[in-house]
Amino acid sequence: MSDSGLTPVMGETDREAARELSLRGIHPPAKVPGYDQEQFLGHGAYGEVWTAVSRNSGRRVAIKFFTRRGGLDWSALAREVEKLRYLFSDRYVVQLFEVGWESDPPYYVMEFMENGSLEDLLRTYRPTVHDAVTIFREVAIALVHAHDKGILHCDLKPANILLDHERKPRLADFGQSRLTNEVAPALGTLFYMAPEQADLSAAPDARWDVYALGAVMYRTLTGEPPHRNEPGATHVTTGTLDAQLAAYRKLIFSAPKPRAHRAVPGVDSGLAAIIDKCLEPSPSKRFANPQAVLAALDTWNLQRVRRPLLWVTGFTFVLLFFLMALLGQYLFRTTVNTAAQGVESRALDANRFAAQTEARQLGAQVQLRWVQLEAAARNQQLRELLQKGEQMKDIPGAGAKLDQLLAERKERGDKQFSDSEKASIWFADDAGGYQRGTSRRPSRAATSTAGTGTTSTERASFRKRRPVLRRGSSRARTARSRTAASRTRGERVGGGVHGTRHERRPEPEADRRRVG
Repeated sequence: MSDSGLTPVMGETDREAARELSLRGIHPPAKVPGYDQEQFLGHGAYGEVWTAVSRNSGRRVAIKFFTRRGGLDWSALAREVEKLRYLFSDRYVVQLFEVGWESDPPYYVMEFMENGSLEDLLRTYRPTVHDAVTIFREVAIALVHAHDKGILHCDLKPANILLDHERKPRLADFGQSRLTNEVAPALGTLFYMAPEQADLSAAPDARWDVYALGAVMYRTLTGEPPHRNEPGATHVTTGTLDAQLAAYRKLIFSAPKPRAHRAVPGVDSGLAAIIDKCLEPSPSKRFANPQAVLAALDTWNLQRVRRPLLWVTGFTFVLLFFLMALLGQYLFRTTVNTAAQGVESRALDANRFAAQTEARQLGAQVQLRWVQLEAAARNQQLRELLQKGEQMKDIPGAGAKLDQLLAERKERGDKQFSDSEKASIWFADDAGGYQRGTSRRPSRAATSTAGTGTTSTERASFRKRRPVLRRGSSRARTARSRTAASRTRGERVGGGVHGTRHERRPEPEADRRRVG
């Protein structure tokens, strides 16, 4: 400040730095033939970077000038240029066009990435999980390409991942890179390099890039690299280089495993497990190479895509099974009902046919019996014997003659029927109203009953009724035959079965008794 204490005054050192900053960005360090320098982009440990346009092709490029030659590691510059030549035309690596070894200061011309680095993006924007996984996979593919050509990056971090016009990541800054057959140590950046890499006697390993890849993904999701905010992280940035490296190794092995990425919405257990395996402190528990990381990532992505399909497929299968069960039950019931109805219908038809057949047979038998009865009613001898009534007992041989006539009629009628259908006994009413008949069994000798002297035929009479002819088979009854008898005792039976019935006078008590 001035003596008055009101106006701040810059020192000589501050004025020189301000002058240098004012001039920087106005004049490039050197003219590069064939290019028109346009704009100052920034500066780093070895120099500064400008944008330029090729006069021949009009392509925009980035020119990196190594202005701080006093601290320049020419082997690092040569190593970077060598690796970029190996990776020429690789879509995942920033391309090298020219190298000015003889220029003062030296430079090289490389592909211009208009969207800056991933570090620039993460300072102002937190990508979604989908975008972070996309970047993660693209960087893993870039490392696979580099490793396939025998190059280990050894210093992977967001600042060394540039974004092209499509915001696709490209690997840059191969200053610490090593060939796979080299044994020279290579230090990376704290909190991004593997703990075994923080050793000046360690030989390069593909798993160094695996750890750095997991750290970049962790930073993309959470905004901070792993272990940056651990209580012992302050000792890592102080002291000598050996002390810093020892403190870093101790911090990585002793600190709890990072878990902030698991709290990010959208990060499931599968993706978190991949990141955890990349950040394993022990190399033996880590993925062997970026190719293994890429395979695990593709497997996780496939399972994530298939998971909804599995739910849909499972639900569809259950729904289809349910519908098939309903359809099967409906078809089963319909089939059973149809079969039952068919069986019932066929049974009814069979029963109807059987009933009709039986009815026709029974009708035929009844008709035949009726014809037999009409024939018997027209027999003159039979009619004369029946008209005698009680007088037959006074006529010798009349009862036997009646039995013979009835037996002949029965025998003649039974010839037209089977054994099961033959009549058991025939009856005929005489003029006195008594039933006389013959049975299948041979007739027994005539015996007197109660002093009446009647035969077995006479004892077969029951109550007075209309003349009837019966058959005792189990299947059908014989038709009834009417005899037109005169109601007057001793009057002749008239006109067969359908003869006229006359009024009859009352009979004496002795005439109404029943025999047997």
